[in-house]
Amino acid sequence: MGGAALILLGIAVGSSRGFPRPVGYLMGLSGAAYLARGWIIGAEGFSGSNTVPTLAGIALILVWTLWLLASSLRLPESRP
Repeated sequence: MGGAALILLGIAVGSSRGFPRPVGYLMGLSGAAYLARGWIIGAEGFSGSNTVPTLAGIALILVWTLWLLASSLRLPESRP
């Protein structure tokens, strides 16, 4: 479910104007990595072949989270 949620969030962010489009792509890729992780765990259990999708998902989430942080810090300050 987390992978599907990240894919849908990536589609929403990638199609919006307020966010950089590559962030949406990275969100979708991290969701795909988590879907692959879930598929491998379901098919083989907790095995060594689960390492690559797990690390890829964690790394991609770290990258797009830091990218969103940096882009939000560069936004002009709004006054109420």
